[in-house]
Amino acid sequence: MLASRRTSALDWDDLRFFLAVARSGTLAGAASALSSSSATVGRRIQSLERALGATCFVRLPTGYELTEAGRALLADAGRTEETVRGLIGRHGGTNANPLGEVRLAAPPEFAEYLLIPLLPALLDSHPGLRLELITGVELTNVNRMDVDLAFRSVRPEGGSHVRVRRLADFPFSLYGSRGFAERHCPTGTSLEQLPLISRSPALERLPAQQWVRRNLSEAETVLRVTTLREAVAACRLGIGAVVLPDFIAEREPDLIRLGYSPAFHVPKWLVMHSGAADAARVRVVIDWLAEAFPFRSGSRGRS
Repeated sequence: MLASRRTSALDWDDLRFFLAVARSGTLAGAASALSSSSATVGRRIQSLERALGATCFVRLPTGYELTEAGRALLADAGRTEETVRGLIGRHGGTNANPLGEVRLAAPPEFAEYLLIPLLPALLDSHPGLRLELITGVELTNVNRMDVDLAFRSVRPEGGSHVRVRRLADFPFSLYGSRGFAERHCPTGTSLEQLPLISRSPALERLPAQQWVRRNLSEAETVLRVTTLREAVAACRLGIGAVVLPDFIAEREPDLIRLGYSPAFHVPKWLVMHSGAADAARVRVVIDWLAEAFPFRSGSRGRS
């Protein structure tokens, strides 16, 4: 329980810094998340502790660890943060002229190939709107309101504060370079005989990896990579065949489809916090995304 004495007024901004340190575990991590400096974060934590009359963190060589008082504060501060963001969202401009920032999380390749090229039209149409695009999607939590909107390839579990919308279906296919196809794909060759480029074991839950496990279980993986960008580079060099989204492979003139055309489709889910989804600034982005990414049943790739 927090101590009862108070030496100064509590500042909401100090709570923001507290939450950032609690979530990252370090001053440097909190400073990065808040676009601040470690020194400023440290001063804010000291200010908060003076106001509360309690020590919120134990300073360790490895980082900052919550004390019992800090853990008690964490739950209340999180609820306060959610309430404040909801108020800002509901009153941030009108539907005709939305104002404020929308934080949008997306996988790096999806952002690079599909999302960013479409942003100028959105921002030109709504000059009061500001966007923050976050590509480290594993670090974001919609339920905690780290972001307003997030793209997911795997449908998340619903929650009392989360809405999920199926935004689009994207085709995926097995690709190889033209030189690779000439060497490894004579008539009658089984796809399971091809050397494969696969994603790292940590990404096994992704739909593409699940398809490989079901359909190419006998194929030999010659290279594992973490990102799609690495997979494309390796495929371009003829190292192996790889499953790619058609919207990426179609921009690579030396890559061609192998076998199925397309192999399968992956839905892209738009996840949003119910406290922010009805805000004018967020609603205009949701509507824009729905128009920009209609459901797709196929794609014209090369084969």
